[in-house]
Amino acid sequence: MKTTNRTEGISVIICSYNGEKKIKATLSAILEQKIPSFLSWEVIFIDNNSSDNTLSNVKNYSSLFESKKIPLSFYSEPKKGKFHALNRGISHANYQYFIVVDDDNWLYPNYVAKAFELIHNKPYIGAIGSYSEPVFEHTPEKLPKWFKNNQGCYAIGSQGKDGDVTERKHLWGAGMVSQTELYEKMYAEHPSLLFDNGIEDIYIAEDTEYCLRLILKGYQLYYSSDLKLKHYVPQERLSYDYWEKLNSNIRNSYKIIDYYNALWKLKNPKYKSKIRRLRLKLAPSTGIS
Repeated sequence: MKTTNRTEGISVIICSYNGEKKIKATLSAILEQKIPSFLSWEVIFIDNNSSDNTLSNVKNYSSLFESKKIPLSFYSEPKKGKFHALNRGISHANYQYFIVVDDDNWLYPNYVAKAFELIHNKPYIGAIGSYSEPVFEHTPEKLPKWFKNNQGCYAIGSQGKDGDVTERKHLWGAGMVSQTELYEKMYAEHPSLLFDNGIEDIYIAEDTEYCLRLILKGYQLYYSSDLKLKHYVPQERLSYDYWEKLNSNIRNSYKIIDYYNALWKLKNPKYKSKIRRLRLKLAPSTGIS
């Protein structure tokens, strides 16, 4: 955690595991950002223990970033999981706000500027989500029905109506915008329950856990269709086997996420009449209140 106050601006944090085939397009989109002269920004790349040439490919882009005077730094995070990679990126971030970019996200040219505009001087907003447009490796003649009905599980499409979407209780990590020191605050006293929890390590749902922690602390979730990115979908993700595995991992994360949902219900006036029943159902406390 940084000990000095961060300055006004925004940090773009890219996390990648074995993304050598995808990272070039992601970096190219960032190089095309239209940034107003008053806005300070940086790009932080975190290699999450890749076994391919991901980091080398990023380093090869250094001269292009230098030519456009865009600060680019890169670090390695040996612990498996996007949660750990993002924490590493946050620890090196120099600015008040950050954007989470996966290695298969291609930001629209106004993304960084629009993200800053939406979150700056709005301390009540905990996080902002974006619209995600799919780009298929091979455009199928017809999308599988199960894919069309579950695009949200792939972080694709809309995340609601523009404005406050706190009741949704979740924003995708892909493209998420938030406050850097607020993120640190959410985990300073109570480490993530996804790891070292006495049950098993959960390697997805780090975005859901963060959003629920924000809500429990009184912050809003916000959605803007003006924030747009393209989300690359490789062919293998359109297989039913992949969908079954993804769905199984999502269900498995409920072992932890359901604790937060129960606390949310206890704090939500709509559920006052059910408080006693919910208290009886609560498993060990998350420690967040």
